[in-house]
Amino acid sequence: MAAAVGLGAINVQHTWQAGFLLDNFQITLAPERSNRITLGEMRQTAGAIVADAADRPFNLLFIAPDDQPFAYRALLLAMGGRLSLHPAGLRFLVVQPPNWRSAHWPPWARALTTCVGAPPTHFAAALVWTLPGRCVAAHRPMPQPSPPGGKTDARNMDAQRSGGDPRPQ
Repeated sequence: MAAAVGLGAINVQHTWQAGFLLDNFQITLAPERSNRITLGEMRQTAGAIVADAADRPFNLLFIAPDDQPFAYRALLLAMGGRLSLHPAGLRFLVVQPPNWRSAHWPPWARALTTCVGAPPTHFAAALVWTLPGRCVAAHRPMPQPSPPGGKTDARNMDAQRSGGDPRPQ
């Protein structure tokens, strides 16, 4: 009887952890993934974004051939970043991995990086551009079909929540 109660308690804890906590695969990508980044590398990138935002609300635009921005969002919020659910005047474009050739990026991402006119900040996990308002207004990013062999997620939090596009209103 005691063994059954003990096993039941362990199962409840495992179910709770599986439902609410990020597992190693979600934070540190599986070794067969092409971008192979670590939690420490992601923290370095997220910390620089939070520092650059300087307590201002911001949006995150993210592209990767085989990943989604959820771990970055969790880190940004945990570090005190003011990741906005609505279009913000400050946006960051994160391209992961940093050696992903721009020819494979969605056209809107190439247009934004050209508009910025400055090189990105290089991190082990990603390239990061701070997007000035003039670029965001001139090159409104639209969700694009996935590139060959991968996923693209360019929607900000507002677009994902509402199902719309990430254009400023």
